[in-house]
Amino acid sequence: MSKKNKKDIEKEKNNFCENGENFLLDVINNAMEGCSEEEKMGIILTKMGMFWPADYRYSTMPDNYESSDFKSYLSWLADFLYNQDFIPSDEQKGLCIHLERMRPEKGAYFLGYNFGTFFSITYIIELAVEEGETLEEYLSSDEMSNYFNSIEDDEERESEIEFTKEIFSIAKYNYENKLTYCPDYDLLDLPARVPLSVVLKKEPDKEKRVKLLEIYYNIAGDMLSA
Repeated sequence: MSKKNKKDIEKEKNNFCENGENFLLDVINNAMEGCSEEEKMGIILTKMGMFWPADYRYSTMPDNYESSDFKSYLSWLADFLYNQDFIPSDEQKGLCIHLERMRPEKGAYFLGYNFGTFFSITYIIELAVEEGETLEEYLSSDEMSNYFNSIEDDEERESEIEFTKEIFSIAKYNYENKLTYCPDYDLLDLPARVPLSVVLKKEPDKEKRVKLLEIYYNIAGDMLSA
């Protein structure tokens, strides 16, 4: 799936806002009837390759954590994220501002869709990063060289190379951040706890907060398995 660089994203974002006839926007308008422009834009940006680096700083786990008792874990997490005052990383500040303007259910959906999509397309890159492969080595590998060479359009090829560089950079940052703050656990909420807390703080009812976490996990899981 071809992606675009930041300049292209901003240009096409403006086009979406100016051109109500745009096919993709029409599709999203129909699929997300009743949603705000902020809620729609989150999905649009994800489809166009806009992702945020993970933040593993707040990776506290319950003392009695059992991977087999996921329901109890979500119950604990619903309170933990609601009661803590987190400081967003510089990389996630914009994301948190965006979530403040969204309804809780749509925010949970958007986060699951975005982070799930990101991890679904960076699985191979993460393996390369874990093995100590550099960006230059990854780009010049037989698999990536063959892929880039298969793109006939020069502009599209350069755009794909630039996108791959950006994704590799984020994946490397995520891996190093995880090693620093949370080397022992690999749960989907860990890289997104700060933005998730923005969503959950809008809902005082604990059962509804658990439902929001379930939305996040279900959507992220769907994107990973797609």
